[in-house]
Amino acid sequence: MGLGYSRKGRKIHIKATFQDASSVIMAEAAAVALAAKILTVMQLTEAQILSDKITLLQFLNDQDHNHPPDWRMKPYTQEFEVCSQNSTITTYKISRENNED
Repeated sequence: MGLGYSRKGRKIHIKATFQDASSVIMAEAAAVALAAKILTVMQLTEAQILSDKITLLQFLNDQDHNHPPDWRMKPYTQEFEVCSQNSTITTYKISRENNED
């Protein structure tokens, strides 16, 4: 996962790996949870999440977060929800080819 942040000429890029993912969507959920946690720590209130996993984005944008597409990702989607409560996070679907470092 890569997370980039740029504001008034300042840029931060964070790269992380997740070894224990049992599915691609679980790894992507862990990545958005990490991004939300970093936003909280940095006290940022706005962010954009880019993903090629439309199922995850639809779930995150839905009002009901009780039934994730893969039950193993629920701890990550819950962490995302908690960490993003005080932030405005916009999600964008990107093509798989554009989802690279």
